[in-house]
Amino acid sequence: MISSSYEFNYGLSFVNKDTQKEIENILCNIKPTIRRNGVSFINKDIKNCLSKNGWIENYMLSLDSKISIPFFRDGIGACIQTGNISRIYADMLKLQALFLNQKIKVGIIIVPHIRIAKLLGSNMA
Repeated sequence: MISSSYEFNYGLSFVNKDTQKEIENILCNIKPTIRRNGVSFINKDIKNCLSKNGWIENYMLSLDSKISIPFFRDGIGACIQTGNISRIYADMLKLQALFLNQKIKVGIIIVPHIRIAKLLGSNMA
C-alpha cells in the first residue's frame, strides 16, 4: 500500500520513531483487495495488526462516557477513518477532548491515500 504522513503542530515530534515505523510498516504491509465498498476488510486488517502490537482497543474518552476512539497506546490516540469525509470531524473532536483532558499527547488519524480512496468509494476522508 501507499503510505504518506502529514503533521500538524509538530505532532510527529511527540511520537517516538519506533512507533512511527511500526504504524508505517503496518500500513505498508497489509495486502487488502482494493475494491469498491471494501473498506471493512482494510479496517479489519489494520485493527488486527495494531491490536497484535499492544494498542488498546476502544479507549473511552472518560469513565462516564460511552464514546471511544479505536486505539490508544503510550499517550497516542489513533483513529481509522475510511468513511465519508463528513464524519472525520467526530474523530478530530474525540482526539481533541482526550488531548484537553491530558489523556493523550498526540492524535493520529489514518485515512486511505487519495488513489486508493478513489478505488474504494466516493467522498472518502
